[in-house]
Amino acid sequence: MSNSFKTLGFAPQLEKLIEANGFTSPTPIQMKAIPLVRQGYDLLAAAQTGTGKTAAFVLPMLQKMIEEPTLYQKRVPRVLVLTPTRELAAQVGETILSLGKDLGVRSAVVFGGVGINGHVAFNEAQDELTPEGDDKDVTVRPADRKRDVKSLISYLIGVVMGRYSLDIPGLAYAGGEWDASKYQTYHPDEDGIIPIYRGIGMEDGLTAQIIGLLKFIYSEDTYRQNIDFIAESIGHNNNESSEEALNRYLNDGFFADHLKIYQKRPIYWFFSSGKNSGFKCLVYMHRNTRDTLARINSRYFLPESTRLKNELEELAGRLAKAEGRDRVRLEKERQKLAASYNEAIEYGQVLDHMANQYIEIDLDDGVKVNYAKFQGVEMVTDSGNKVRKDLLAPIK
Repeated sequence: MSNSFKTLGFAPQLEKLIEANGFTSPTPIQMKAIPLVRQGYDLLAAAQTGTGKTAAFVLPMLQKMIEEPTLYQKRVPRVLVLTPTRELAAQVGETILSLGKDLGVRSAVVFGGVGINGHVAFNEAQDELTPEGDDKDVTVRPADRKRDVKSLISYLIGVVMGRYSLDIPGLAYAGGEWDASKYQTYHPDEDGIIPIYRGIGMEDGLTAQIIGLLKFIYSEDTYRQNIDFIAESIGHNNNESSEEALNRYLNDGFFADHLKIYQKRPIYWFFSSGKNSGFKCLVYMHRNTRDTLARINSRYFLPESTRLKNELEELAGRLAKAEGRDRVRLEKERQKLAASYNEAIEYGQVLDHMANQYIEIDLDDGVKVNYAKFQGVEMVTDSGNKVRKDLLAPIK
């Protein structure tokens, strides 16, 4: 551990958790704020997003709870943290869970405008039960295989995106400066942008990356058992391989489940051209930059639209030689593919238009404000048509 963290005088058990969470040295806001908070001063502090403001008050808060373990013997809240947005509340909750889980600290995240069932579901998703505690404090719920496997898929997406790391507990990245040293065992996606394809053969696609991660974590030897278990859990259609079942869920079901877990404030943003699936990709919000749209356009959209065009031309050639039922079948395929291609082309023009504006987001503004920056885009296409289009799948 860096000597500069040791100078802040944290208890040994908290120092170990600081190190385990990948903290190397205090940021300027932490160096200035932590001593004052520990001395009991009221403090008003301001710093840019990603500079460690959350840890600046969570760490001295945990230290206080270590120093005075008998304070408030009854089961009442010892600390109340207020945030302006749901996203910040969730982030604070995750930080407390990550840093305090081995200290016996329990926490809960509460949002305004959400019923009790929503809060129970969210906090269950954070795995907030600690190993210690009286029997009367423990709630037991039956296992739900489908829900648990979907949570596993969400976690694997987080690993691929760099939100989580196989090397450290809790959050590895939620904004600020990227620290590559946290990812030694498995290296996450280069830019936090992952295309989602209808087919499963594209190596850079989300399905292929999750399959690769499953093999990496659980080994090639057990892969078939694991992928079959996942497919059976999320729902397996007739004449569909386990890989195809996973791909279908990522295309059609994951984002809706993600919206439920995060109370319609997604951290993974689903860029979609529309119902015909001309183009789709997933972006980790905290890794979004002013160049993200340009990268989506050049590295993912243009190659995919070219592939669709080539596939359409190849299908037209087969159709010209076909007869009877084969011709009817191929014509249906052509119409479906043409709808996807035409949708993608219109979407691409809007994407290119927005990429040239180099839009930046501010995590402190929350998802709702930032999400709206990419919706309802109005422009005139190359064909002269005035369109109004969303770059992101609508939040329903």
